[in-house]
Order: sequence, then structure tokens, then C-alpha cells
Amino acid sequence: MALSAVHKVLKHGLISEHNPDAAEAMHCIADAVTLCRFEATDPDNDDVVLSKILHVLLESVRCPTGALLSDDDVCNIVQACYRIGHQSGKESALLRNLSRHTLREIVQSVFKRLPRLSDALNHAHHIDAPVPPHTPASPASPGTKEGADSEGGAGADSKDGDEPEVAANTNKENEVISPRADATAAADEFTPHGEPFGLACVLEIFRFACSFISLDDPADENAETMCAFGLQLVLSSLESAGDDFAKHPALLTLVQDDLSRAVLAVAPAGNPPVLAATAATVLQMYMVMHHDLKLQLEAFLRVVLLPLAEGPKPAVPGAKTNTGQDTNLAESQRIALECIVDLCRQPEFVPDLYVNYDCDLERPNLFEEVCALLSRSAFPREGSGVGQTNLLCLEGLLAIVGGIADRSADAPPVDGFLVDGEVDFTAPSGVGSAGGIGVGSGASFDAKEVWSAVDGGADAASGMPGGVQRAHRLRRNRDVKRRLISCAEHFNKSPKKGLAYMQEIGLLPDPLDASTVAKFFKHAPGLEKETLGEFLGDPKEFMVDVLKAYCGTFNFTGVTLDKALRSFLDGFKLPGEAQKISRILEVFAARYHEANPGAVADADSAYVLSYSIIMLNTDQHNPQVKNKMTLEQFVRNNRGTNGGSDWPRETLEYIFEAIATDEIKLESTDASPALSQSRWNDIVRGCATGKGRMMVRLFLFLHGQFLTDVVFC
Repeated sequence: MALSAVHKVLKHGLISEHNPDAAEAMHCIADAVTLCRFEATDPDNDDVVLSKILHVLLESVRCPTGALLSDDDVCNIVQACYRIGHQSGKESALLRNLSRHTLREIVQSVFKRLPRLSDALNHAHHIDAPVPPHTPASPASPGTKEGADSEGGAGADSKDGDEPEVAANTNKENEVISPRADATAAADEFTPHGEPFGLACVLEIFRFACSFISLDDPADENAETMCAFGLQLVLSSLESAGDDFAKHPALLTLVQDDLSRAVLAVAPAGNPPVLAATAATVLQMYMVMHHDLKLQLEAFLRVVLLPLAEGPKPAVPGAKTNTGQDTNLAESQRIALECIVDLCRQPEFVPDLYVNYDCDLERPNLFEEVCALLSRSAFPREGSGVGQTNLLCLEGLLAIVGGIADRSADAPPVDGFLVDGEVDFTAPSGVGSAGGIGVGSGASFDAKEVWSAVDGGADAASGMPGGVQRAHRLRRNRDVKRRLISCAEHFNKSPKKGLAYMQEIGLLPDPLDASTVAKFFKHAPGLEKETLGEFLGDPKEFMVDVLKAYCGTFNFTGVTLDKALRSFLDGFKLPGEAQKISRILEVFAARYHEANPGAVADADSAYVLSYSIIMLNTDQHNPQVKNKMTLEQFVRNNRGTNGGSDWPRETLEYIFEAIATDEIKLESTDASPALSQSRWNDIVRGCATGKGRMMVRLFLFLHGQFLTDVVFC
């Protein structure tokens, strides 16, 4: 009766938000309902009471005066709603689903108020997602204590205000049920109950939702359900206020780091329920904040969507097949393709891919990869008819072409699109404007044009005003990228002939210049790492000069030695000969000491520790090494190697942990890049330096001839 009365008071708006005591009243309601206690009778009646509590808590947030709740109140309400459906692990399916539905509604209500919230972060709160008894697969926030069924009464006070215990006692006849443990010792870090909740509360709710997005290997059905539930909470928040996330840097950082990393960790497994929720979340993220997720979108496509959309490989005749696994793979392929097709239907997706990736010298050709995948999969396999997968791919291709047609409806004529003196890259081979030469495979061109594009890259284009000039710069970048790929193919076949070919077409000077060759090695896509490693390790004087110039293209200032070494070794594979390895590390150590003179005693010290890191990496990750090196052995091996003194122990501990948990691995150029911790760190650093932002829409049209380049590249 009491809960019904409170529910009616809230539902009919009897507490006016203009009343000076409204905030106090809402605080009292939130406290009373989340702390209410009653003796258990039978499961059905208990579920009725708990369901009513959920309705009251939802209405307290959703009503107009819900905006007056404090950070403390809202976080306690979220905590209570979760506990009602998950605290003992024995709740009915109806109560558990009602709890999750209530949480989604509360998240929507809270995030709808995001545009009116302050950016102040003076207060913090922690929402526990406790591990329910007997259901170890349920997720828990970091630092959460396991709920205890104490004999002294399940609703007893928690010893720690931030770690309330589960309020259910299954061992007592007069069991006491409560949605939240007694929180009279509420943390002083919260806002007073009279101050409306702000961004700190929103951030904690978003972290709470992200904490569910994780899967163990192998994952059971309950873990997959909870992971999908976490993604649904995130999706609710993005649908409610996604456009306002970018206005709050702290919230945007959570999306770029915590959420994106969690999604990329669970999605590649291809579990259909989780993958479906992931696809919906990725699509919504793109729709509301794609300008801030350039690097994350690249990772989603290359690590998750494109590999899964390829589908299972054709079965070998006579080989045993796993029907269940094949069904899951086919379902995962369908979900991934549907997500790609939905993305292609977005008006700006195709231009975003082409402009921000295919026209960026530092990024992969994602537009080409997506089109190639859809084109390959649109045709049925030999001996089979047209299936759902083929039709999906055809829909994607039609969406791409249809979008291009829509954008080009009002495009101006070809005349006037070229800037004075510009080479018409779309002209046939050997024919250009203003005396320029086209893109024929044997045509020569101005090397200054190429290297100015390499030095400027997408950043130079993004800094230009929109319209024709920026389009010209991007088209030039695209052409340069094609040329570099062609030159890389020649170099991979024969380094000597490849360099001669580049001199012949004018890309490299004659005689060869070490700095220009090093610039080619740093920026040319598609170079084989093994071939490049052998070239850089050659003892000839010119090769050593190239190695020094190549190392000089890296900025190691303020970077720890292990991270600098990872970045340096990411572009090539160390040769097998010990003398070549030593020569390469000597040049690296000298460059690192030059950039960080205070971090190491001298270049020799950097060389010794670098060699030690390589040996540690081999020791920790080579399966043939049975007795792994310990931290104490690593510290002992490097004693007195920092200019005669010991390295700080915390430095060696950090390096040991970083190498032991994240192998320095060189992926082949033709494989989909794995998302290692070091690669993720690069993404986070890129976002911090501005490389994670997409170029804003350049112009309201795409030139007709430029469209031909887009379609047939």
C-alpha cells in the first residue's frame, strides 16, 4: 500500500519541482524506497513487492522532479535496481527481466537530461555490480566485494559504504529482503541531497554499463546475456543523448577508450547475441559521434566486421564438420554484413571512408576493402544458388552507388573543378592539364609533389578551407598513395631494382639520397617487413646512412624505452643475423638517447637495455622456452648497466610487466591487424593528439569525374 501510494504521488506530479522542499522530498523517497526492508513470505508475493519497488524507483527518476535527485540518490537507485534482479542468483526470470528493463529506462531518463547538466566533476561515485551467489559468470565492477549471506541478518549494515553486501539471507526463517544495504554512512564525496545530479553521476552510470561488456574464454550463456545487457545499456544512453557526448570531454574519453576497447575485446569471438548488440552499438556510435572516432571505426572494421563478414572458409571434402560451430559462423557473418550494409546506408559513411582513410597516406584503404568484400561476396559460390549473404552484399553495393548518385545530383560540371596549374589525375594515362603527366605506370612526375603530400598528409588537407582546393589536395594524396604502393611492390620483389625504378620515374633523386629513401620506407604502404629489415641491417655505408635517417623520422621524446622500441620495430622485422640486430639497436639507442638525454645515462646504456628487452620478449613468448625468466632475474641481469649504476627498480618492473603481458609481435602486412595492448595505446595517443578526428564534410557535392575515381578505385 505504501509503495503504491508513493508511486501515485510521483506519477500524478503531486510534488511540484517549484516547491522549495521538492529536492528534500525526492531525496527522502529515494532513501526510503532503496532502504526499505520486509520479511520474506513466499517467492510470488516477494516478487510483487520487489516489482513495485522497481516501478517506484523508475518513476522517481522519470518524473519532472527526478531532476532534483542528487548524484548519491541516482547512483543508489541504479544500484538498487540491479540488486533486485541479480543479488541472489535465484530470482525469477520475470523479476530479472523487469530489473533490466527498469535499468534501461532509468539510463534513458538520466541521459536525456545530459544537455542541461554541468561539466563539473567535483564529486565521484561508485556503483557496484556485485557477483551474485551461485552465478559466477555475472560481471562485477572493479573492486566489488562478493555479496555475503551473513547469519546475523541479510540486511545488516555494510562495513564499507562503497561496498554494500547483498541483503538476502537464505539461511534464516525470517529472511529480510532489501534492495540496498543500509547506507547511513554515505560517502561525503557526494553532492548534498539538495543539489541536482550532474555529469559525475552520468559518468559513473556509463562506467557501470561498460563494466558488463566482457567475456571469459570460453563464455557461458549467462555471461553472454550479461554482456549483451551491458551493450543495451550503452545503446540506450547513446540513443538518448549521443549528440551531446562530444560536448563533455570526460564522457567522450570514456567512449573512445573504455567502451571501444571493451567492444573490440568481446566482438571478435563472434557470439551471435553479443555480436548483434555490438553491431547496433557501433552503428549508433557512428551515427552520433563519428567525427571523433576515426581510429576506433578503423579498428571496428578491420578487427571485427570485415574478418567476420568474410564468413567461414569452404569445407575441405571429407573433413569432419561441426554443425553448431558452422551455424554460429554463418550467423555471425550475416550480422557483420548487416552492420556493414547499415553503415553504407548512412549518407556520410562512404565519403568518410574515402576521404579519411583512402586519401590518408597513414591509414589503410578501407573504402577499397569494403567494396572488395561486398563485390566478392555478392556472387554465389560455384555450385550454389543466390543466398541471403549474396543479397545482403548486393544491397550494400547498391547503397554505395545510390548514395553517390544522390550526392552528385547537383554536382557542377567538370570544367572549373581543377585549380590553376593542377594535374588532372583523372585524365587518361600520359595526358594531363597544365603540362602535367597522368598516372600511367611508366610516367614520370614531380617528386616534390609526392614528398610534399607525404609531409603534409591528411593534416594538410584538413587545414585547408573546404571545397575545390581541399578536394584537389585529397585527390593528390590518393594518387601519391597509389604510386607509393606500386613502388613498394617493386621494392618487395628486388630492393635494388625497386630503388632504380623509383629513380627512373623521378620519385627518388639520382644519386640516391638517404633521407629520401628513409622517408619512403617510413610512409610507403605495403612494404614487406622482412625485406625492409634485411635492407636496414646491411653493413654497407649507404644502408647504414638510410638506417640512421629512418630512425630519425621517429619522435621518441618523452616515450619510455619499451614503447619507443615497439614503435621502431613495428615497421620492419629484425633480421636473424646477430650482427645486423646489434647494428640496428645501436642506431636506435643513439637516437633514443638524443631524444631523452635525462632518461638514460648514455647511448650504450640504452643499447644494453634494448637488447635485454628483445631477449626478454623472446624468453616470455617463445613456447620452446620452458623455464621463463622471472622479474628478479631480469632486474639482476640489468644491474649496473645504466652508465655503471642500477636502473630504477620501478622502471624495470614496468618494462617486465609490459613485455610479459603484451608481446612485441610483428604482424604480416596481409593479415588483419590484431588489437594488442600496444596498438590500443597508439589509438588512445592518436585521439589525444588530434589524429582521431575525422575531416568534416568537405563539400555538399562530389565532382562527377571524382565519383568515377571513387567507384572504380
